[in-house]
Amino acid sequence: MTRILLLILVFGYAVESVAQEVPTDAWLAQMEAMMPAQACQETEYFTACFNLSPAQCNELLSEFTQSCVKQYRAQMPETLKMPHDPGKWGQVLGGCAGGRLELQLSEQKVKSAKCSDPSQWM
Repeated sequence: MTRILLLILVFGYAVESVAQEVPTDAWLAQMEAMMPAQACQETEYFTACFNLSPAQCNELLSEFTQSCVKQYRAQMPETLKMPHDPGKWGQVLGGCAGGRLELQLSEQKVKSAKCSDPSQWM
């Protein structure tokens, strides 16, 4: 799971806002679009360590992200207080989606020192 920290860091603060609060649904819409796009770039963990094209990664991670949002949405407040709530929920959703993707693709993982070392991806 520690390899998922990159996702969490990127998406925990996906919405930059001068307001102290952001509507949860607006934040989720942006996070659902941004997380796969950022995490599935050619040099990122999932594409580099699981032999996925960015398009394949994006498709799978989008699917898992949507599933995780459905799983956790009822537990989320209607408004997220900046910066704590987006960080918390970004961690939950990023860990959920990234963890599911890694679990599904575990047998395809590239056996290399870099892919086995979480510090290489932070």
